[in-house]
Amino acid sequence: MRLIDGELLNLVEEGDPQKVADLLRQGADPDCRYTNGYTVLMGAVSAWKQSPEKRYRIAKTLLEYGANPFYISSDGHQALTHAFDIDVVECLLDAGLVIDTNIATKIMYNFHGNMQIKSLLKKRGIKTKWFDSVIQIYYRIQEYDRCSLYDEVLKEAIPVIQNSLCQMERYKKYDPDLPFCSDIRWDFYALSRINELLLLDFQNKTDGNDPIQVTLDEYIDFWVKAGLNVYEPKEFHPFYCEIYKVKECMELPNPKLMDSRWPCLMFGDLLFSRASVSVSASTDCIHKKTAEESTLYWSHQRWDRKYEDLSLGWGSNSQWRTSFRFDYWSNEDLLYNVDHGDKCENDELSTEQQLELLKYRCFVKTVEMPDCFPYNYYSTEKYKRRN
Repeated sequence: MRLIDGELLNLVEEGDPQKVADLLRQGADPDCRYTNGYTVLMGAVSAWKQSPEKRYRIAKTLLEYGANPFYISSDGHQALTHAFDIDVVECLLDAGLVIDTNIATKIMYNFHGNMQIKSLLKKRGIKTKWFDSVIQIYYRIQEYDRCSLYDEVLKEAIPVIQNSLCQMERYKKYDPDLPFCSDIRWDFYALSRINELLLLDFQNKTDGNDPIQVTLDEYIDFWVKAGLNVYEPKEFHPFYCEIYKVKECMELPNPKLMDSRWPCLMFGDLLFSRASVSVSASTDCIHKKTAEESTLYWSHQRWDRKYEDLSLGWGSNSQWRTSFRFDYWSNEDLLYNVDHGDKCENDELSTEQQLELLKYRCFVKTVEMPDCFPYNYYSTEKYKRRN
């Protein structure tokens, strides 16, 4: 391989559009290949460390200097099937690439049925064999901009989610021998993302946010018909309740449940979503500012507080490879994060702080510690639930 071509391959990985253009002007081969047989264009569109803008600019530059978008590697891959970004897909199609239904369907799956990619292919008269999936339902809700979400999207989505939950029926009861394989973790996580999107409508709106328009009755009806059960806690417990508001009351020995914004949802004995509640509590139990404002972990989206889960910062494909947190109520035992058993050895939090963060999913007494990674914490607790 020529030295200049090796430099081009490296620059694509580094994500510098201007230097890539400079090397192409100097005679670098826009179709040079890596040792695996993939072209520099294939590397450019799939450079996951780079921003979507840089991937697009480098791909466009390579095409302008003659890169071949039609090239198919010995293992059947091409630039289009490696693309992360809708703008890059459009750029490759603009370069004259003609694709069949099978390739179009593969692209749809790569983008999890995102309505934008679906519209792009439809506009160009490209047919696909795509069918609804849980992740596509998430995108349909996210991109919905009218005022009949329940009737136009959620009703149609119920059979898809029913089918998904039916396939996960055995996870309703805790079984220590039950394998929590990656596909199951990811499937539950995708369902939880739909839930968090719908819950935005019941949170305190901040400027610039446009809530999904669904009523609480519609929200409950949707999930019950899909296969979940509603549980209204009779008393406060962090297993079932997420705190959104605290009223300080020094006379109370234990936090007292006041009201809720939305209910708790269960899948048998598996916790799917906690109720959002306000509580009265003494400062010995809960610090108002900390409980209301500290980062909420295992949460992908909130409008009225900081949040974090392991999907944040990843692209349209990788973010869906995030694990759901499995908490169970089983024979008067509360089981937290049952499929994670590797605590971080050099964790700066005390055991008490770890349990606080695990059970509440945020800090409620301790001053918030930065850069926490509670996702491997686990615990059990005796608790007799009031029905």
